[in-house]
Amino acid sequence: MSLLSLIRIVLGALGRNFMRSVLIALSVAIGVALVVTVVAIGDGARKAVEKAAESMGTNVFMVWPTATMFGGVRTGAGSQATLTLDDARAAREEIDIVSSCSATVRLGGSQCINGNKNWNSTVNGVEATFTDVRQWPAAEGKFFTDLDVQQVRNVCVLGKRVADELFSVEDAADDSGRRPGAPMRIRENPIGVMIKIRGTPMKVIGVAASKGQSAMGYDQDDVIFVPISTAMRRMGAVVSSSNVNAVGSIVLSARSAELVDPAMEAVKDLLSRRHKNAPGSEDFMVRNFSDMARAAADQQRILAWLLATVAGVSLVVGGLGIMNIMLVSVTERTREIGIRMAVGAHGRHILAQFLLEALTISTLGGFAGIGIAYLSAFAISEWMGWTAPVSPQAVAIAVGVSIGIGAFFGLWPALKAASLDPIEALRFE
Repeated sequence: MSLLSLIRIVLGALGRNFMRSVLIALSVAIGVALVVTVVAIGDGARKAVEKAAESMGTNVFMVWPTATMFGGVRTGAGSQATLTLDDARAAREEIDIVSSCSATVRLGGSQCINGNKNWNSTVNGVEATFTDVRQWPAAEGKFFTDLDVQQVRNVCVLGKRVADELFSVEDAADDSGRRPGAPMRIRENPIGVMIKIRGTPMKVIGVAASKGQSAMGYDQDDVIFVPISTAMRRMGAVVSSSNVNAVGSIVLSARSAELVDPAMEAVKDLLSRRHKNAPGSEDFMVRNFSDMARAAADQQRILAWLLATVAGVSLVVGGLGIMNIMLVSVTERTREIGIRMAVGAHGRHILAQFLLEALTISTLGGFAGIGIAYLSAFAISEWMGWTAPVSPQAVAIAVGVSIGIGAFFGLWPALKAASLDPIEALRFE
């Protein structure tokens, strides 16, 4: 039997049971689409974490106070007031491989008002060196200086999200003065405008460059920067009532990404000496942004593999469907098989026919699933704003798996059809 004749017989058999073949192919398509889409989402999550880590700085690390004990109850990390402005100054001046550092204090849930607009954001009191540490310049205006910090000036730099929320207005007119369709939102220039933050009048001197989402999942542009002295003395950012110089954390940058680990050790030794800490009982902790991003990426990868495994189960279910339908088809076509054997068809011809039918169904389902996966990835990117790139490797694996499932689950029915006795098959009613 020629290959062309075999293909013609297979297509004819599938055409006679068209709806049943489509439904089985659809089950395979759904499984393939799920696997490819989940892998694409996992790749998108990994790339998002990598991008977020880069935005936070590959050579940046932080120092936080550790937890403390009150009556036998251990509080959360950062609850001690053990870090000071002097600690930040010492790290900046005494450790050569630390390029810069800035002490920080944080005021969460700060209401900001500009005329009839308001927005709740996080206020970070930082030193003028913060922009060098995080490589976070002002996209508009300027960042405050050491003089602003020393003179406790009421100035601030807005994150892009805060600036958009406080200074956006609707403008329905186009260049010709007409007002077609829905109004557009445009942003006024915030530089030089006085706003209120926690009831304190503050002059906007800059808008920070956009940083996007962090590796931990929060919006880095939803923030306001003020001089740390202003935050501590005029806005209520008091870390410790017994130590007016206490700060919430210190953010530092090494001279290069390769020097991060040595810089962390140097800072740890310096602060241990300053705080007179015994080895292993430090009242602070040092963490690397890259380590935190790596941990987040590992979590995303584990979740992606878990979802891919669950999606793979649907492929197995589709394979079982193929086997079930092919067994039913063998039973329904037993007399046909007997007639073909009686006129000269060999068992290998019957085996090839039924095996090719199973492979055709699974292959068509695989390609349909890839199409669904591309549409799903596009929809996720457009509607959810989450990048989900479909990788060629995932597509190749999905096609191979779908063909393999067709071959594996179609083999038994094909063998059963090929092993039929022609006489018994002809007697079958």
